[in-house]
Amino acid sequence: MRVLLFDPLVSGHHIEYATYLARCLLEAGDQVAFMAWRPHPLLESLEQVGVTLYYAAPEAKGPVGPRLVTRLHQSAKALACALRVARQDQFDVVHNLYVDRGELPMAWALRRHRECQAKVFATLFWPYFVYTQGAGRHWAAKRLFHIANQRVLASMLNGGTLNG
Repeated sequence: MRVLLFDPLVSGHHIEYATYLARCLLEAGDQVAFMAWRPHPLLESLEQVGVTLYYAAPEAKGPVGPRLVTRLHQSAKALACALRVARQDQFDVVHNLYVDRGELPMAWALRRHRECQAKVFATLFWPYFVYTQGAGRHWAAKRLFHIANQRVLASMLNGGTLNG
């Protein structure tokens, strides 16, 4: 099986998790590639285990933006790039390793790239339902964002655009 792992973030636990998962898949006989936002020294651990690397924005000067709107836009762009690569290079599975608070751009990218035949999976580490849905500043906007993510995730799962 050909598996494309996707995560635009490379800090913290992200690459450790991706490297562990890639190693397990490779030991099982699968072919594994990884799509990141841009080149980064932390990605060497993936290369060392035999993972092919792709970049959504190889010329980007910085990491995925820290501001919510920028991060959502860049996440959608990166996942759209991963889906194009999956279609062109005939991957069987695309696994978004870190969806948290990215359900909206994921839904947008999946709807734009319906022609991709790969099965799409996602991992939620800290999903919307572990956060309070309306505390502190901007509580109404946070609550609306939580509700939108919840409904979009359910829609993707129920509609089959997200396989699991």
